[in-house]
Amino acid sequence: DGHREGAGGTNVVGHLALGWSPSRRFRLVLRDRVAHLSGEDPGPVTHPNHGHWYDVWRNTVSLRATYRLHWLELAITPFLNVGVHRLYDGFHSTDFVSGGSLESTFRLHDRVRLLAGFQLIGVAGEVEDRSGGEQLEVRGNTSLALYQHLDARPWPWLRIIAGVRELWNSEYGFALLYKGGLRVLLPRGFSLRARVARNYRQPTIRELYLPFPTANPDLRPEYSLNIDLGCSATIGPVEISVSGYR
Repeated sequence: DGHREGAGGTNVVGHLALGWSPSRRFRLVLRDRVAHLSGEDPGPVTHPNHGHWYDVWRNTVSLRATYRLHWLELAITPFLNVGVHRLYDGFHSTDFVSGGSLESTFRLHDRVRLLAGFQLIGVAGEVEDRSGGEQLEVRGNTSLALYQHLDARPWPWLRIIAGVRELWNSEYGFALLYKGGLRVLLPRGFSLRARVARNYRQPTIRELYLPFPTANPDLRPEYSLNIDLGCSATIGPVEISVSGYR
């Protein structure tokens, strides 16, 4: 508010989480997150818009069940994300992101943990122009992924993390993602660290079909390679850290 006339908006978010542990080995956690966004697009200063409002509701609910043994932990997490978008010009869309994951964490040694999992995600939705009664075609897609994560401390002064994710999407094909990192503790409170990760992001229903400010159904997934290096020193009560990233 106050920046420009017609540029105000609100963002209200509510969270709820409930946990239940009938035994030391089993636990259930239910989470729900509701968000309401509303605002306006003022347009350019030379030709301002009037009454170009938007109204968005999003709700995400998940249920995580965890079972623990001495050396093994199993977790299953189904989830559902629903979004409703409305625009001043009659545009209306409802999108669904649903799926779940199954994970197992193995404690191979006191200093070695291995996590392996499977994830299934489906994206679908409905888009219509209520001013003209036009129903737009929405191409949904499904993603399947296997992932592994290793956390090892072979010596007290060294920690190594390595992970890989094999992802297949029905619309965009196969992607191989990875990450790795290490941290070395040196004498006199010094330490060194390095990390690298290849990330993936696919377009959302909103980016593909929501004309605010424009829709682009030809968008493709984005890939990024992140690298960072760092060192730190602890001198008495003071810790100094330096990082570089690309």
